[in-house]
Amino acid sequence: MIRLADRIGNLTPSMTFAISDKAKRLKAEGLDVCDFSVGEPDFVTPAHIRDAAKAALDAGKTKYAPTAGLPELRDRITEKLSEENGLTYPPDQILVTTGGKQALYNSMMAILNPGDEVVIPAPYWVTYPEIVKLTGATPVPIPTAAAAGFKVSAQQLEAAITPRTRAMILNSPANPTGAVYTRIELDALAEVVLAHGLVVVADEIYEKLIYNGQAHVSFASLDRRLEDQTLTCNGFSKAYAATGWRLGYVAGPKPVIQAAKAIQSHSTSGANTFAQYGAITALTGPQEAVIQMRETFQTRRDLIVAEVQAIPGVACRKPQGAFYVFPDISATGLDSLTFCEQLLEEAHVAAVPGVAFGADAHIRLSYATDLETIREGTARLLEILNKICGGEGEPGDIEDLEELSAVVKESSLCGLGQTGPNPVLSTLRYFKDEYIAHVYEKRCPAKKCAALLQFWVDPDKCKKCGMCYKVCPVGAISWQKKEPAFIDQSKCIQCLSCYEACRFGAIE
Repeated sequence: MIRLADRIGNLTPSMTFAISDKAKRLKAEGLDVCDFSVGEPDFVTPAHIRDAAKAALDAGKTKYAPTAGLPELRDRITEKLSEENGLTYPPDQILVTTGGKQALYNSMMAILNPGDEVVIPAPYWVTYPEIVKLTGATPVPIPTAAAAGFKVSAQQLEAAITPRTRAMILNSPANPTGAVYTRIELDALAEVVLAHGLVVVADEIYEKLIYNGQAHVSFASLDRRLEDQTLTCNGFSKAYAATGWRLGYVAGPKPVIQAAKAIQSHSTSGANTFAQYGAITALTGPQEAVIQMRETFQTRRDLIVAEVQAIPGVACRKPQGAFYVFPDISATGLDSLTFCEQLLEEAHVAAVPGVAFGADAHIRLSYATDLETIREGTARLLEILNKICGGEGEPGDIEDLEELSAVVKESSLCGLGQTGPNPVLSTLRYFKDEYIAHVYEKRCPAKKCAALLQFWVDPDKCKKCGMCYKVCPVGAISWQKKEPAFIDQSKCIQCLSCYEACRFGAIE
């Protein structure tokens, strides 16, 4: 038998495509599957872009393209980056790639060595850590909290940097959370990046899908010095519904782009020739279709968020970009893979387990689908959650539950990081009295309810690294280098930031 390379053993297969493939098999068997798994627009590439590719085919544009991409396309990308993103990269600092993944892969292959570390805000897209591992470098996740909008702070970034830190991956709008960084937040990150000389791999593939009038800010545009430290990756898949065209690009410092080009010359060579002519038209032609798709996605987002937030025990932030929601399902007491398997097998709803994104308490639902599927799929999600959380027991004592609810109200705190009565309470009415307290503690995502128990630091496990102190948004944590951290219970808002950031399991 042929021996596989060691690097293969370090890879984790994509759960996104695994779930999607299983959903497709069930559909082929005649089952009605509500598929929220794949991050692919359900629109057809706009007609004028398709026509341009057809015209290129008819004109015989079927030969090899230059490795770096058609000069005409790189010219248009240069203009686009200047006009829309405030970036000044000439054509020889742009590489056209076979999809956005290759832009990321070639970029990181060009800059990373074994032993390097790459910090990645978590939750993250499933492919980021796998590319880093293929280069021989080490991915270092930085946990982010829902209460912080799933965005990494400058303090967290600073705390994660070691002498081996070479780069940071920044995705805004983000997959899987839909988080969008503001200019102020990016400015704070930029100060840390410049101070430490980090390379930033900025994945901006969802830049056209931002809602409610919020503007996209390209990281490299914040400071001219950042153009020499940033690799801006983008593509045509999401904005122009051109996933199957496999066209992406990366812009950055000339030495890195030349190195990435050399790597590409020995792998895929130039991207599809006639598809590149379609891409030229995508950038230079009318943009009404892009606007219409964004408006449709916003309508779908509003619907799915409303439907999911109405489910008792499920916390779900409204995303500002991309086309995903990332609800917290830890009220079920199940890990995300087990939950998603049960959801698909019993309710025929396909979702991606949050563990694939570094956040096992969540699942990802893509709303790149129609409104009817969203309504039906979320209704089935509610049924499964009722089944899992409801059990077969008789209703508990309502007075006991109302008393517990009153305690939570009075404290204005709950383990879900929300104010007011804990929505998990509504799922507890199905349990017998003797199980109420036990189930309440078990089902809470924080594992403890603020009305009953508080976070605390185990001094025997605490390594005095100060990470919890740096991520706490309300100053509830005291810390000295020689002493274990201490949590001031009167200030703690149970946002989970310290719990998720602790790398040693010292926070209970």
